[in-house]
Amino acid sequence: MALDEVAAKVVEDVCVAKCEPQKVASPQTFTGIVILKTYLDKKQEKYAEATIPGSYVEIVRNRTRIKVVAAIEVAAKELGTSENPESIDGSELLRVDELTARAEKKEQEYDIKLALRAKKLA
Repeated sequence: MALDEVAAKVVEDVCVAKCEPQKVASPQTFTGIVILKTYLDKKQEKYAEATIPGSYVEIVRNRTRIKVVAAIEVAAKELGTSENPESIDGSELLRVDELTARAEKKEQEYDIKLALRAKKLA
């Protein structure tokens, strides 16, 4: 009888060990997305002014606007004209706004696609 009890105990232990859920990395996990998000968050922390919170895209847009205005001022000085940056028609700034709006729209569409994929996987 003792041998039967030992055998039953061994079989039970083996069954418990095999039946426990195993931790396996899913082949459907997209680590690239997590890495990109982490990268952009670090960029936002690096370039964001403490008084102006916002998305990384907005920060880049504002910096681009500043660079365009500075370039116009430098070009005006080199040409010897006293052109005021505010008097420029602003086509460069409109182009920056257009591109930024497109980028934000694509980002929103991509977020929706990711949410739908996550729903399907869940």
